[in-house]
Amino acid sequence: MRTRANAPTDVVPASIAGLPIDKRVRRLVHTLNQIPGVSTYSSCGGHRNPSLAQEAAGTFYVELIATSGLVGYRAIQGIIRAIDIFYPYLALTPWLNGDVICWSLRGTRVSPDRVARAFTDLAHAQRQPSNVPHREFDQPEPPHPSAGSKLEPAVADE
Repeated sequence: MRTRANAPTDVVPASIAGLPIDKRVRRLVHTLNQIPGVSTYSSCGGHRNPSLAQEAAGTFYVELIATSGLVGYRAIQGIIRAIDIFYPYLALTPWLNGDVICWSLRGTRVSPDRVARAFTDLAHAQRQPSNVPHREFDQPEPPHPSAGSKLEPAVADE
């Protein structure tokens, strides 16, 4: 449901663990935290007169970590798939914080709400069954000529 100003009426949390989230990136932070294996820990929605720790207006970032193992790997894989359509205005960059691999999602000239929608759309599409078979997994491979069959010697026609 939308209001007269075409703004979504559903409200996302304005803070996590008592820390405020910039209004511009709230939906994106909330959406990222809904992905299994992902936790955000820092974000900035951009500011007109940024201080040293803030991003300039028109830019944003969300810092996140993914759990180790398959769940975290798939989470990062899904994020990369979703943000690919925003290249070169959005990037996911890894960096080490001690022994922990952290990720920085940084954007410029792109709406964080559009990025959040891309994550939601991708998650929804992945839950829908596909009618198109995936060649690699759904179709048997043709037998290799040297695998498993013995060639009979040719018999000459008389």
